[in-house]
Amino acid sequence: MKKICGLLEDYLMENLDEKNRKLFESHLDECESCRKSVEAFSKIEQSLNSIPKVSVPEGFSASVMEKIYERKEKVLGWYVYGIVAFLSFAVSVVAVYLLGFDYVAAKVYSVASTVYAFASSFSVALSTLSGSLYNSIDFGGLNGVVLTFVFVMICFGFAKSVKIFTREVK
Repeated sequence: MKKICGLLEDYLMENLDEKNRKLFESHLDECESCRKSVEAFSKIEQSLNSIPKVSVPEGFSASVMEKIYERKEKVLGWYVYGIVAFLSFAVSVVAVYLLGFDYVAAKVYSVASTVYAFASSFSVALSTLSGSLYNSIDFGGLNGVVLTFVFVMICFGFAKSVKIFTREVK
């Protein structure tokens, strides 16, 4: 009996030959579990077939596949970032081991100090320039126009330099 119950899935998918199909259909008269399963499958199939069909616009599947591909590229980029982070950590551990902690700590502090000094200098320059710009604008005067141009160029240069460090991996 259990062997015949094992034919349930093939019966529902209509993958049985004529002999096994008739054998299973006669089994349905005896086995309440298989009969309930067939009835439930029939109800589900009827419900699914009663749902109205939706037509999709031309090129819909190509658009979906393109979005999936773009998502895969972004995920791949995160894998690259993860690998770079891991390798950076590994190189740091090896450097600390080979060169000594004090030497590496001094170099890291030196780099951090340089980055901080740059950010601090840029912040001071930007605030000074923006203050000068605000104070010297005489609406129509050459001085305000020149300062505005210089301010925009400094902001543009900073944005370009930041973009170098945040370039996407393709």
